Formats: sequence, C-alpha cells, structure tokens
Amino acid sequence: MLPEDVKNKIQEYLHLNTYQIIKDWIKESARENLIFYLVFKPENREYIKDLELIYKMIKKYNAHQSDYESYCLRNGRNNQCNALKCPFSLEWPYEKYNPRSEFSPILIDILSSGLYLPFAKSTFPLYESKMIDDIKNIIRICPTSLLSDWGYLRCRYNLDPLYFACINNLVPIEVIKLLIRSGADLNYNFKFNGYSCHVLNDLDGCCMSRKTQIQNVFSAYGKILNESN
Repeated sequence: MLPEDVKNKIQEYLHLNTYQIIKDWIKESARENLIFYLVFKPENREYIKDLELIYKMIKKYNAHQSDYESYCLRNGRNNQCNALKCPFSLEWPYEKYNPRSEFSPILIDILSSGLYLPFAKSTFPLYESKMIDDIKNIIRICPTSLLSDWGYLRCRYNLDPLYFACINNLVPIEVIKLLIRSGADLNYNFKFNGYSCHVLNDLDGCCMSRKTQIQNVFSAYGKILNESN
C-alpha cells in the first residue's frame, strides 16, 4: 500500500483547476478522483464532495455559464495547460497567466439577484439570505471567482463580484465584508464608457446610509491591507 503522504500528493495533482470551472472538466475530475478513491482508499475523501457541490452550484446559478464555457473553450484554453498548481493568494500574479474573464462568473450571478438595471443578468429574481451559504462554499472551492470581471451593465464592462455586491441594495453589507476578507480586489477599476472607474464612484443607485456604510467598509479594510503591506 502507498504511504498516506504519497496518496495526498496524488490527490493534489488530481484536483480540478479552479481557474476555469466548466461542467465537463468537473465530471472528468470527478471520474479520475473516484477511480483513485476506489483503488487506493485514501483517508481524505472530502474533495469528491466538493466537486459534486460546485457542479450543483454552477447548475443552480447558470445565467452566465453557457456563454462563459463557450468563451473559455473558444479561446483555446484547456484544463491541463491552464492548471496552475499553487495556492490562491493576493500575492500570486494570477492575471499574468489567467485573464480575469476566464474566472468563473458564478458569484456575479448570485450577487446580481434582484438587481433590476439594464442588462443585469441573474438566475434568480431576488437575493435571499440563504444564498450566503452558497457564496461561502463557492469562495472556498473556487476562490478565483472573486476576481472574475465577467459582469456588465449598461455602459459598464468588466464588472467584478464586489461591484455587484455593493450596488445591489438587497445584498447585506456583511456579504461585502466577506468578499473583501476572502480576497476581493479593493482597488479594482471597471470600464465606464471606456474610462476607468472605481465602484465607490458609482454608487448613485444606493441610498445614502448604504453608500456611507460601503465607504466605511472600504476605508477600514483598505487601511488594514495597507498596514499589512
């Protein structure tokens, strides 16, 4: 029998590339991991559950999934050449290897729920408090989804999940804090009519109290990030 540390190394190698979450690749990874489990019977079998969970999530929140998968496949990327075997962190130069547009838009879908603005797109018509559990699981399994710039609205392009969390009045402030703590980019700028713009300069649709709360959150977390660098 193989030593447990060797089994763990094999499991790490078989882990799905979370820089692109495509249904067929999840199924392929699940098959490979299932064979591994049946042959070697490792102690840690949690990963197959994560694969099942993320597959259910992208079927549940599917407003962008078809277009996203077509985009990834059309641009010639594949699971093997694109699988960066490294831990996700703000320090990792992720954009050097993977454009933000190749990161899963699933969080954008969730955080757009109930957002009735031109070109807003979501699977569900309203944001519900129970969605927070799905958000946490998605961030845990697919942290790069925090950095996707797949979102768009009228005159606005390359929008990330943090943008939608801020402008959607149905999304609690605590969710914004969760995204930032988990690695969302506080300094990210989207395109507004071709010009670079920050979310704090595009909160006109929010009530004054929410706008103030968001500004305070950015100020507090921005200060923490600056002090840690």
